[in-house]
Amino acid sequence: MKADGHYAEASRAGLDYGPRFQALTELWVGHGEVLAAYSDPTPQEDAGYEAHPALLDTALQAASPLLATEFGGRMYLPTAIGSARVWDRLPQHGLIRVRVRDLDTRHALLDITVSGQDGAVAAELSGCRLRGVTTGPGRQLQQVTSVLRAAPRAGEPVHGPSPLPAPSALAAATVGDRAALQEGHDDRYASFVTQIKQTVGHWVTATFAELLPAAREFDMDDLLATAQPKHASHVRLLDGMAQRAGLLERVDSSGPEGQRRRFTGTARPLEHAQQCAARFPERISALAVYTRCGTHLTDILKGDTDPRELLFSEADRHHVEAFYTDTPRARLQGRYSRAVLAKAIESWPSDRPLRVLEVGAGTGGFTSALLPLLPMHLTQYVYTDVSAAFFPRAQARFSAYDFVEYRTLDLERDPGEQGLGEGGFDLVVAANVLHATSDLRATLHRTGALLADGGLLLALESHDEEILAPCFGLFDGFWAFTDTELRGTPLLSREGWVSLLQECGFDDVSQMSGTGAEFRDDHSLLVARRHRAQATVRTRPAGVQGSRWSIVTENPDDAFERALVSELKSKAGKTWSR
Repeated sequence: MKADGHYAEASRAGLDYGPRFQALTELWVGHGEVLAAYSDPTPQEDAGYEAHPALLDTALQAASPLLATEFGGRMYLPTAIGSARVWDRLPQHGLIRVRVRDLDTRHALLDITVSGQDGAVAAELSGCRLRGVTTGPGRQLQQVTSVLRAAPRAGEPVHGPSPLPAPSALAAATVGDRAALQEGHDDRYASFVTQIKQTVGHWVTATFAELLPAAREFDMDDLLATAQPKHASHVRLLDGMAQRAGLLERVDSSGPEGQRRRFTGTARPLEHAQQCAARFPERISALAVYTRCGTHLTDILKGDTDPRELLFSEADRHHVEAFYTDTPRARLQGRYSRAVLAKAIESWPSDRPLRVLEVGAGTGGFTSALLPLLPMHLTQYVYTDVSAAFFPRAQARFSAYDFVEYRTLDLERDPGEQGLGEGGFDLVVAANVLHATSDLRATLHRTGALLADGGLLLALESHDEEILAPCFGLFDGFWAFTDTELRGTPLLSREGWVSLLQECGFDDVSQMSGTGAEFRDDHSLLVARRHRAQATVRTRPAGVQGSRWSIVTENPDDAFERALVSELKSKAGKTWSR
């Protein structure tokens, strides 16, 4: 696209750029990204800027063709920049690369790189947030179309088994798509895991030193006496991380908790966090959550700070939302899930409602990946969490999807007592929530009972406690498990999930996450089918006395309606309503 065409489109959208702001010369639009060439028209008197505001605006402009392609007629205005890194004065002639991380009708999240024509990077703008606004003269033309939605009345079951394909068939049908996603996704995850665990080890050691200020050596009893009893399991896990980071060592075998510990080095958590940010800037969202928990760890263990308020207050919950959506691994998990779901509903009948239940939806990270794929006129989506505190933000975020219902659901209790009947859903979605219950067998039996015969469970589950626990192990629910004969830690192994699902009434189970040790040991994308009973052939009864028919037409004088009513009236026992 030539610059003239770009600025003409911008003008039609209501953005009239003056000469100082027309620096783009050519744009190339790809899938999810834009590459643009620019020539800076900044006059000599403004040459003192490292990065002139007009040129920074030009960098944001470069995203316009892509945004317009996705949602025509909608303009996006910048509201925040997560981080800006400038290595050199922006060249007078250069290139701008824009990559879209997240995009819907309300928001856009971009990463922008500015480089010279030789490819040398001069600046990076990460986490640029834009808000979508409606533009154009006067009111936009609104087209209203009548759409009939498959919506059975409350309490009436949808007859017959769920027509979703078997997990084994889905695995075979998506193997190519999933392989392509993994091949094109090098997020350096294994290296990040090593460094973030080392960084957490430094936070832990600094915390232990604060809790035991006069101690050079200590045993576990000494340490546990400084923390609230409910954090005992978490403290033991953190103790192991500090030892593996080389900052604690075991000395002897005295004491009921085993060997005494000795501090062997100086904790430098901020230094390690800065190194991690410099090496993995694409993971700044995750690092922000780790750092927030690390800096407050002493007060949390002592009971002076509430971790839920720390991470989920209105002012700070965006950190956790980004943790689940904006990291490379989270985006890859979302793409895997989208590929599987798209194939699952590819042949969904046009006359049957698609009933979806999400359990433990929380901040809506998994929801945001799945909702755009679902047919709006057929889908009934129930967004649940044990706490209603998540709902206002989710309702604002997903306001474009009017088929979503919000309600509380506690997986530790009988769903029937909470208003959800047996066999009421074709698909249950669960992202890192099933393990956070006291008894996994009971949870899976309750979850399976919510599925129609042949319905699917789509679940994302992590396996590495040392990745999740430094942040989410601060919550009581993480350590709530009582089924110690099944698991010794909150997270179940990859192999353990398959056998447990089969034990709990799921007759076809497939794992669809990536290959390689860094995927196998980190998480699983599980798809499991509720046992599909043997189909039986039933004859349709000749007539049902006392049945009631509802006839819906747009035109009250419709000839077809009159004929149909006449036919129904002629059948004994039939009543009708309009």
